[in-house]
Amino acid sequence: MVMASLWLLRASWIVTALIWLFASIFSKPTVKKGSAKARLLYLVLAVGGGFCIGDKLLHWGWLDQRFLPHSPRILVVGALLTALGCAFAIWARATLGSNWSGGPAVKQDHILVQRGPYAISRHPIYTGFLTAVLGTSIAVARYRAILGFLLVLLSMLVKTRQEEELMAESFPEDYPRYRTRVRALVPWIF
Repeated sequence: MVMASLWLLRASWIVTALIWLFASIFSKPTVKKGSAKARLLYLVLAVGGGFCIGDKLLHWGWLDQRFLPHSPRILVVGALLTALGCAFAIWARATLGSNWSGGPAVKQDHILVQRGPYAISRHPIYTGFLTAVLGTSIAVARYRAILGFLLVLLSMLVKTRQEEELMAESFPEDYPRYRTRVRALVPWIF
């Protein structure tokens, strides 16, 4: 059970990364980008968060203490949440198609996608990634993983805000209606 959970955890992230790399080839040309300063901020936060979660080499003091007991069940729950989050992000990425961009941007002939996972969350890729990061943080079960999750969450909030501004500019009539119908990150709540 432990080995299968570790395999699922790693495979979820590897498959997601490979899909992201391959699918990026098919993105439309960018017409307008968000600010470089905000992009740098959310990248630093996300990488810092990933480092906190994944690092096993540094001695973190109390941050390396467990916040959950060592248990195969906790590892299974974390791995399943990670796989579920990655699958949701992949579904959202596939639904977005060639409108996808690595950072907040408006693409040539951009379409406001509102179907599939975009009917559940305005930013379902981030919803999926946050779920996956939460799952990985539970599997790691160290206080540094909580810090990492919070840094990734902050990164997604910075990125979401910038995307919201670009979409509101690009779709001044449709986007406000979409915002009132569909929550930003956590379906039906946030």
